[in-house]
Amino acid sequence: PGGNYTFPTPVAGTQSMNYAIQNPTKFITTESGDWCSTSNSFWWMGIGGNTTTPGPKTIYDPCPSGWRIAAWKNAGNPWAGLTYTNGTYANSGYTWTTPYNFGFWPVHGYRNSSNGNILGYGTLTYISTATPMSVNGFYCMFFMNGDVSPFQNIPRGYGLISRCVRE
Repeated sequence: PGGNYTFPTPVAGTQSMNYAIQNPTKFITTESGDWCSTSNSFWWMGIGGNTTTPGPKTIYDPCPSGWRIAAWKNAGNPWAGLTYTNGTYANSGYTWTTPYNFGFWPVHGYRNSSNGNILGYGTLTYISTATPMSVNGFYCMFFMNGDVSPFQNIPRGYGLISRCVRE
């Protein structure tokens, strides 16, 4: 990564949601895979949400008003039907054209949950959803040279990117 961007400073050990909100320039590292000491699989899925349908947006969703983190809805994957055969990889990102026309998706890499190191920049990335897949993980879409998989699971402690979608 280049430019003038300063990566958040790693802080060891699980922390509370309040700590995370009050310290947006810190990257909380943990060996457990979940950075939050008050673990809740539905912080971003919405109040009353479940693993198949989101509830109303919560204050913890980082997207602006009218938008939210992508989630499974009525048991449907937000990226259903998206495969690498419908896109091309070039310049550290994927471009989809017909029939999906999803535009360009940069390959940002991700941060390791145990030490905050940046991994895979320019070659792979995970894009998280709000939908929990396990006790401390989310469904996410995985991109890597020659492969796209919309059904991956990765612990919340990894620094993943998210894409906001219209509510």
